[in-house]
Amino acid sequence: MHKVLAKIKSKYNSKFVLDSFSTLFIGLLISFLSYLFNVLAAHRLPEESFGILSAVIGLIYIIQVPTMTIQTELTKSVAKANQWDLKKIKSHAYRFFLILGLVLSLSTIIFSKQISVIVKIAPQYVSLISIMILGSLLIPVGRGILLGMHKINTVNILNLLEASLKLILFLVALSLFDTTASYPIIAFGLPTLIVSIVFIFFIRVKEDNKKKSNFKLNYKALVSTFLAFLLFNLPFSYDIVLTAPSLRPGYAALALMSKIVYFGGILIIPVSVAYIAKEKKRDIQIKYLLGTIGIVFSLTAFITLVYYFAGDWLVPIVSGDKYLYVAPYTWIMGVGIVIYSLATVIINFLIVENRFFYIPVLLGIFVLQYVLYKNFNSEISLVVRNQIIVFSLLFATSLISLLYHLATYSAKNIKAV
Repeated sequence: MHKVLAKIKSKYNSKFVLDSFSTLFIGLLISFLSYLFNVLAAHRLPEESFGILSAVIGLIYIIQVPTMTIQTELTKSVAKANQWDLKKIKSHAYRFFLILGLVLSLSTIIFSKQISVIVKIAPQYVSLISIMILGSLLIPVGRGILLGMHKINTVNILNLLEASLKLILFLVALSLFDTTASYPIIAFGLPTLIVSIVFIFFIRVKEDNKKKSNFKLNYKALVSTFLAFLLFNLPFSYDIVLTAPSLRPGYAALALMSKIVYFGGILIIPVSVAYIAKEKKRDIQIKYLLGTIGIVFSLTAFITLVYYFAGDWLVPIVSGDKYLYVAPYTWIMGVGIVIYSLATVIINFLIVENRFFYIPVLLGIFVLQYVLYKNFNSEISLVVRNQIIVFSLLFATSLISLLYHLATYSAKNIKAV
């Protein structure tokens, strides 16, 4: 074991390895708490309420696309910034996204009826999403700045606090209130807003009036990053919304199993982004990328293998006996999530590199997903097939884009020499 660790340290920055494994450990605790939240929801809520909660959470994930956008862009900016730039980065980012969050929250309330028609969810549940929007836009500001400052453990602890609060509030809601979807939705979203405020107190920037900051928020990169994350994450989050209402509870149970694979696998990606953004040497950046791919693949493949051998046993535990009919599809969705997780690692690398030429292809894949669900949406097996096709195309797009980027980068370096 000692020789293995020594070999790892010889290939990768030892701090990167330490931060990755501490993030993985705390991330597994977070995943377990999220797992409990979803298991309790599947077991304790009526099918209709569980279907509504799952659809709303799917919408929240779409809304949280700016989370990765903001977090990645700020991580890049802070990692490359001077000390006297940090105060300006903090004030600019919080001011901009506070205003944006308030505008979007208010718009969601005003247009809740129109949105409810599109997503086929009652207006009162759509209105609740407004509570989550502000927190979803503010929390990545804190995460991004602290990750850029390489305060990895602080981010991990606060993320653990958020997951703990979600579970606690959900248990309180189940004990004190009825089983409608409203209270679980609030329990899911309110902790994000609370912890987004807590993050502010951990960002300590030294005063330095002698230096003048040259920092400017790169809005072009921010918009491009947003589009890339939006179009990449939509097929993962919008599938439940696209699924026929009659199939939604069962597919939500299946999606819950697949999300355990996904969120368990991508835990270390923010650490990878922070280190790649900070590093200037190309060979070390590639080592970070390959190391991240190896860890993500190992985790997601292991969980999928467990589903293959124990899916019939795990589904009743996670979602209850009423969703046992989805058990044969757990490992198939798991395979899809394995390749989607690897695509997530690659897309994050390309975004750090400010490469966005694949965006039109991602848009085409989302349009194809909509067409598939429009025509093949009468059975769970067809819905699963739709998602596997989409995941496969996303992986192929990310891999081809990475190879093209690395080839063109190498060609430019050869010409420069």
